[in-house]
Amino acid sequence: MRVAVADEGVSGLTATKCCLDEGLDPTCFEWSQDNGGLWWKLHHFLTEMYSALQ
Repeated sequence: MRVAVADEGVSGLTATKCCLDEGLDPTCFEWSQDNGGLWWKLHHFLTEMYSALQ
């Protein structure tokens, strides 16, 4: 069965894994170019901060 998952942040990635575990065929939709939601934004922010401190 095909399902849609809106957002590829923490909740969306978790929902996608659960769908795959249940044998479903998830399609993820993300409004931005980056997957990972807040995880990606935090990683990007920390990388910029680290670079600025050097």
